[in-house]
Amino acid sequence: MPARGTDIGATEDIAARLRYTRQALGVNQRLFATRANLRPNRYNQYESGARALTIDAAQRICDECGVTLDRLFRGDRSMVALHAAIEIAHSAAAARKFQPPSSFYTSFLLTGSRFL
Repeated sequence: MPARGTDIGATEDIAARLRYTRQALGVNQRLFATRANLRPNRYNQYESGARALTIDAAQRICDECGVTLDRLFRGDRSMVALHAAIEIAHSAAAARKFQPPSSFYTSFLLTGSRFL
């Protein structure tokens, strides 16, 4: 697995954001990859962190699921639709087995606290 850097764009962070986004859409890896016009085995490598996400693949993913390159690479949720941001936050919370109070999501989205 690639070494984790100290910046927000580390491969593992990007892989986690891919996973949370896909899970929020409620689809499996194969279907998501097919919709984004990517090979399923290559998408699996991106989502597992085994391969760094390319700009071309990231743009295809953004076009498919409505997130921005800033969201995937930097974790910036500012341009993500509110309903999508909430679903992604739920997916991330479930992955961490973390059940915050319902008011958490509103304050989290408004303050931009780093969670994903």
